[in-house]
Amino acid sequence: MDYQQAFERSPAPSLLLSCDLQIITCNAAFEQAVGLLRDVLIGRPLFEMFPGRGHQQQVLLQSFQQVLSSAAAHQIPLLEYHLSTHASLSHEYWTTTHTPLLDDTGAVTAILCQPLTIPELVLLREQLAQT
Repeated sequence: MDYQQAFERSPAPSLLLSCDLQIITCNAAFEQAVGLLRDVLIGRPLFEMFPGRGHQQQVLLQSFQQVLSSAAAHQIPLLEYHLSTHASLSHEYWTTTHTPLLDDTGAVTAILCQPLTIPELVLLREQLAQT
C-alpha cells in the first residue's frame, strides 16, 4: 500500500511535525486550508509559521507534550487560533487531532497534526447562546 499517496490525496488537512515541532511535510489539503505552499513550510518551526495569539500557542504546546509523553493521540475539540496567513480573518475555529508516529520500540518519532476548521459549529453555538 502506498501510504505517501494516501497522505497526499486525503481531503483532511494533514501536517507532519518532528518531535521538536519542525514542519516535516504537509498535504495539499493543508496547503489549501492555511493558504501557504509546502515549500514555504517544510523545515520551519511550527510556531514561527503559525504564531497564534495570546494563550493559543500554549494550548497547542500542552497537546503536543501530552502526545510526546504518552505516545497516544490527543484531540482538542475546539481551538480558536489566529492564522496570520489569512489576512481577511482575525481568527478561525478548529478541531485538531495530534497522533504520534512510533518507531519499532514505541518511541515517538513524529506527530501527525490534522486540524479541521469548524466555523459552522461555532456560529451555531453563538446563535444558540443568544436565544
